[in-house]
Amino acid sequence: RFEDAAALPIAFLTASYALNHLARLERDECVLIHSASGGVGLAAIELARRAGAKIFATAGTEEKREFLKTLGIEHVMDSRSLAFADAVLERTGGRGVDVILNSLAGQAIPRGMEALAEHGRFLEIGKRDIHQNMRIGLRPFRKNLSLFGIDLDQVMRTRPARLGRQLRQLMDQFDQGSLDAPPMRVFPVREIVDAFRFMRQGKHIGKIVISMREGPATIERTHEGPIAFHEDASYLITGGLGGFGLAVARWLVDHGARNLALMGRRGAQGPKARQAVQELESLGARVVVLQGDVAVENDVAAALREMAQSLPPLRGVFHAAMVLEDSLLVNLDRHGMQRVMAPKILGGWNLHQQTATCPLDHFVLFSSLSSVFGHAGQGNYAAANAFLDLLAHHRRARGQRCLTVNWGYLGEVGYLAERRQLGERLERQGVLSFSVRQALDALNLALKQEAIQMSVMKIDWARWRGLGVTGRVSPRFEHLLQDSRPLDDRGNRQARSLDTLRTTPPEERTALVDQLLRDQVSRILGVEPGRLDREAPLLDLGLDSLMAVELRSWIDSEMRVNLSIVQLMRSPNLAHVTEIICHELVHEKGVSADEKAHQPSDLDANPRELLEKLDALSDEAVDGLLTAILDENNHLPIDTSLHLAVEPASYPK
Repeated sequence: RFEDAAALPIAFLTASYALNHLARLERDECVLIHSASGGVGLAAIELARRAGAKIFATAGTEEKREFLKTLGIEHVMDSRSLAFADAVLERTGGRGVDVILNSLAGQAIPRGMEALAEHGRFLEIGKRDIHQNMRIGLRPFRKNLSLFGIDLDQVMRTRPARLGRQLRQLMDQFDQGSLDAPPMRVFPVREIVDAFRFMRQGKHIGKIVISMREGPATIERTHEGPIAFHEDASYLITGGLGGFGLAVARWLVDHGARNLALMGRRGAQGPKARQAVQELESLGARVVVLQGDVAVENDVAAALREMAQSLPPLRGVFHAAMVLEDSLLVNLDRHGMQRVMAPKILGGWNLHQQTATCPLDHFVLFSSLSSVFGHAGQGNYAAANAFLDLLAHHRRARGQRCLTVNWGYLGEVGYLAERRQLGERLERQGVLSFSVRQALDALNLALKQEAIQMSVMKIDWARWRGLGVTGRVSPRFEHLLQDSRPLDDRGNRQARSLDTLRTTPPEERTALVDQLLRDQVSRILGVEPGRLDREAPLLDLGLDSLMAVELRSWIDSEMRVNLSIVQLMRSPNLAHVTEIICHELVHEKGVSADEKAHQPSDLDANPRELLEKLDALSDEAVDGLLTAILDENNHLPIDTSLHLAVEPASYPK
């Protein structure tokens, strides 16, 4: 049951990490488990029994102590009395216990240390005394004792692989029936208030679980209504003279702001920007245009000084500056990285540091879906936005205001709105456009809810293919696809499994692979499969380098055939790609790298013909051809560390 699954991980991981990993509890050793009727305590009893240890236990009420005795535990004591230490020493003939799993506070800690035998291990899973810096004497440690402070949350963050292994081991033991789930009291979610009230009484045994099988009786909507900004405050928008930056500025004014500073590298030079500023001023706003580069610390400092001289105190920052230059990783160099990363990383950090003493109501970072999903050709942009996502969490951890928004495809204004082909490609990949109004409504909601990070996207999961990075669905989003793919599509996906393709007779396999390949290429190009010329080179069909990355990822994920970009871009036609795939499917080791590099190609055999065709090729086709040539010559001595390096002094540590 889901309820059982919810009750197991934390309780058993805590007990296992403490008793098995840290204490190394052995057969015939004695262990004292405090608060043994709770979830962690009962899990510890299970694991101690499995280890063959002798169990001592405490509980806070007579009912709980009687329950522990029904489990066959002989030595049960009162956890609300310090007499447990004397009882332990008495029942062990003055020796004490080898291990104590402690959750009690105050004087129970030094008393517990007294009840440890030589070489004893004290496992502290409580937090209060640690956070309050309670002092204990060192005298008990003359018995060669060990004390472990255990914070499972911290272990999850810093040693996730270790806990992952332990969790898998525990789940195997549950599957085998060697471990049992603890008792639990299940409350439906509509009774969640009663559940917290019951927990506060401290009368429960085992775990309290909230079941989500039924919806809550009522849903109370909060944070309704539009957000309001202050007339006697100022708001800074970096990238504020771009399409979306100006839309945000208008939204601020519509919601009460009267003092704006719009910062951009070129200022209000364009006619559209000047007209937008005039419209804002006609609505009653005072607008200061600041020309400067947010990635330059001195420019940010100068902008804030100018604002302080002419505008009311700064209360909000909206960081919308960006540079986008798509490039495959193999083609990225240091300057290509820095151009894209500087506005986001240096700009965000400069704003963070320069406004550290300002009592801000809002500090909003405009990030992207690229840092959520990854995006072929946008490794630099994804890295830059990932920094903004982390900066938001860093600020909130320090008690500062911050929100990062991972924007999807905004179709009306901004970079993608001005580049129709890029937008059409996103639409084919399942990323649909949304309006400025929808974007600002989502921004309003995120600010009202005081969110740290929010993704604003419109996705058709039935068409989702991973933005060219991979055809596989991340486990984080797989649940969104379960009911969104049409039944016939799910059937097709099963039919084209690797085993099916390998076991299909050769004459049928070629036709099947050819059909699947043509369907996928048509989806990538946005054309009908019937309009594809099977004998035409992929370059002539319009496949560029980024599309080739998407096609290669799809072939790898669906057919487990790893083709290079050069094989795709220089293949004479789709039939040739089909031939390579079919050959790989029936040869486990596949063709050698040398064979792949010398597959027959009219581009290899007729370089003069290639030169004659250049004028007829599109820019995208030439770019793809150059990428293919670079990919083929990757044996040349290229210093990749030089290509991807950044100046240590240029970026925040």
